Amino acid sequence: MLSLPERHDALEKVRMGDAAILLISPEQLRSPSIRRVLQQREVGLWVLDEANCVLLFAAELRAIDTWNRANGYGPTRIDPGFDPAMKAVFEGLWLNDLLH
Repeated sequence: MLSLPERHDALEKVRMGDAAILLISPEQLRSPSIRRVLQQREVGLWVLDEANCVLLFAAELRAIDTWNRANGYGPTRIDPGFDPAMKAVFEGLWLNDLLH
């Protein structure tokens, strides 16, 4: 876990484009500071490691995709990895158009 100054520095690097990869828990997508930073950057790929988290964040993932498209960043692409359960969860939530 990062201290508050470390977290601030990490988010600033993402915001400025100095960090190409951001590793966060899916729960962090609820953080206003994380959301502000992500809205300022083009997200090329989302990788989620827990299928149960997709259900919790389905509406937020769709909102991020809508924002990306409306602001000229193109569609959000999510890599379900090699987990067939993850792919099935996305398809069951009508999010299969986000799959990479």
